[in-house]
Amino acid sequence: MSEQAPIEVTCRLTQRDLYAVYVHTLLRMWLLIPIVLCMTGILALSALSDFTAHTSYLIPALRFLTVALALVGLGFALPYLLARNTMRTSPLFKAELRFVFSESGVESVTPASQSRVDWSGFHRVVELKEFVLLYMSSRVFYIVPKRSFSGPAQLEALKSLLRTKMEGKVRLRSR
Repeated sequence: MSEQAPIEVTCRLTQRDLYAVYVHTLLRMWLLIPIVLCMTGILALSALSDFTAHTSYLIPALRFLTVALALVGLGFALPYLLARNTMRTSPLFKAELRFVFSESGVESVTPASQSRVDWSGFHRVVELKEFVLLYMSSRVFYIVPKRSFSGPAQLEALKSLLRTKMEGKVRLRSR
């Protein structure tokens, strides 16, 4: 088997990019589900006690609706605030990022840092509509925008490399 040529991409992440990725990761956090279930249970018990006390049906319904809307709002506001704060405070996101994907691993280069991670250092790879996320842990990952690839062939070359090196740990979209 011949060795694949390294795949190099350069990108600059935007606040919109971070927001989209944060929404994705927040919605998939298993920690969020118990919190929502607990809040829903508390609201249901509160509403039940109001109903059994023969009070107005409007008060518990409004309470339930208010908390439900607050949870939905939090689901969109929190990622926005995190993305905005990250863009403001992290010098890494104010400059271009360069990724080099090779047979031996991934090299990440910014004006302030340079790192290299072997394929064994990644525990999974997820492809989203606009990004490829390479996870080193459940909360630490590289964000690679698909727009940074020179074309579909270069993206397919990366997917092929990922399938080979991350066998069984990839969730990639089909063509």
